[in-house]
Amino acid sequence: SRAAHLGTLISPPAAFVGGPERVERGSLSGAQGLDLFERMEPEVRAADERLRSWLRRAGRSATPSKSYGATKVPIDDDEDAAHLAGLQQVEEEETIARRVARRCRRVMCLLLSGVAIVLFVSMVLAGYVAINDSDEIAFVTLGDWGCGPDNCRVPPSAPEGFHHGGSHQLGVAHMMAKAAEEISSKFVLALGDNFYWGGVNSDKDPLWKTVWLDRFSH
Repeated sequence: SRAAHLGTLISPPAAFVGGPERVERGSLSGAQGLDLFERMEPEVRAADERLRSWLRRAGRSATPSKSYGATKVPIDDDEDAAHLAGLQQVEEEETIARRVARRCRRVMCLLLSGVAIVLFVSMVLAGYVAINDSDEIAFVTLGDWGCGPDNCRVPPSAPEGFHHGGSHQLGVAHMMAKAAEEISSKFVLALGDNFYWGGVNSDKDPLWKTVWLDRFSH
C-alpha cells in the first residue's frame, strides 16, 4: 500500500530522529511512516528555505538542484529555480561588464601615458633645438646718421670734432664697427633719416664710401 511504501522509503531518515523510543530500521508500519513523513516535511522545507536564503545573501551561485549523498533531488519550486537561474545570468553579465571595464581602463591608461610621453619628449627636443639653434642672426642698428666730411652744414661755432664728420662721429663709428665684428653682425639696420637731400643717395654715391664703408669696414 502507499502507506507501507512510504514507511519503507523514509526508514533511513528515521534512524536520525531521537526520542523516548528508538526507531529501528524497517520497524515502522505504514501508518507510522506516513505520520512521521508528514511531521518531518515542514522541517525539511524550512531547512531548505533557510539554505536558499543563505545562498542568496551570500551571493553564491546555485544550481536548480540539491544533492544529498548519492541522490540528486530536483527542486520542485519553479519560482526558486527561475530566481537562481536569474542570479546566475546577472552574475555572468556583471563579470563580463567588469572584464570589459578593466580592459577599457588599461587601454585608456596606455593611451594617456603615450600622449604624455610624446608631449614630454617633444618639449625636451624643442627646448634643446632652441638652445642649440645655430641659425641666429646678429645685426647692428643705427639711428640718425647721415653726415659725411663735406655734406653737413655744421655752424662755425660748433665745438671741435663736429665739423665735417669729425673725430666724434668717426670714433663712434669705429666702436660700433668693433661691436658688430665681435657679434658677427650680418647686416646694419639703419633707423632715422640717414638718406636725405645732401646725404647719401645710394650705394653708388661717393658719400657711401666715406660715410659707411670707411667707418664700418676693417
